[in-house]
Amino acid sequence: MVYTIYRAPHHVTGFWIPLRGRDPYSTGSLGVGILLEPGMIAYEKPAGSCIVEVGDICLDKGPVEVITRERRVAHGLHIRSSVPPGVGGAVSAFTALAISCEALRAEGRGCRSREDILEASRIAHRAEVLALTGLGDVIAMITGGGLVMRLKPGVPGIGYAIAITDPALESVEFILAQIDRQITTADVLKGLWEKIYRYGKEAYREFEKDPSLESFIELSHRFSQEVGFLDRDLKSSLDKTLTPYRGKGYLLGYYVKKSILVIAHERGVGSEIASAVRGVVKRVFGIYRVAYEGFTLDSTRISPT
Repeated sequence: MVYTIYRAPHHVTGFWIPLRGRDPYSTGSLGVGILLEPGMIAYEKPAGSCIVEVGDICLDKGPVEVITRERRVAHGLHIRSSVPPGVGGAVSAFTALAISCEALRAEGRGCRSREDILEASRIAHRAEVLALTGLGDVIAMITGGGLVMRLKPGVPGIGYAIAITDPALESVEFILAQIDRQITTADVLKGLWEKIYRYGKEAYREFEKDPSLESFIELSHRFSQEVGFLDRDLKSSLDKTLTPYRGKGYLLGYYVKKSILVIAHERGVGSEIASAVRGVVKRVFGIYRVAYEGFTLDSTRISPT
């Protein structure tokens, strides 16, 4: 049997400027984020009582609910991801993109051309905005390229993003971990909008002067502190744990986005650093590398189980 498979890297924004437009299509954010793999894979499945499953979680709210309330879908989806939804790894954006492609398949189109993927991204971005689950992850996934800078807010065609080239991306890996605090995108948009706008604008302007991986990590760390993602106690614990690796030149830096911790380090030392931080975080998701390919679709004859 041929299964349709969607793939995308995780996207973890370092800092951003939320911007309200005249409608969900022009609403979005300016900002910079990193694409990381291994990412997420979605297999088609019978829709059944749960249209989208992420592991053993039924994801029937948020953008999935927005899209399926308005459109029929060809199939349901089973998603594999080492990062769970809701912590800051753009799982909801990938889910929205994949189910939007299934909505287009129900119309006889699918996502086999660039134009179809762009149409799916417009459906997905609108759903993310309406569900308060994201402002810039969809366009970053569509753009690809590793380190992605969002230059204009909104859906592709209104919004615009570019990949930042830096040779340093080739020699770095990232640890992703969950901190012991749950912050949703809705919490962020409702309670921290003004603070994120202010400090995001400062970080964005600084990055424009030096668009590099080193600048991204440094500014993301500062932004984490300024908006409250990285509080004093967590910073103290992480600094104490990571100081030996910084002293050896292994550590590039770290930042927090919502509930996800991102640690950038030289290749080859990830396992050691991951073991060291396990006592500080809720759980370590794994070690990741920079992803240059964004959202894609393919078909295969292997079973998803």
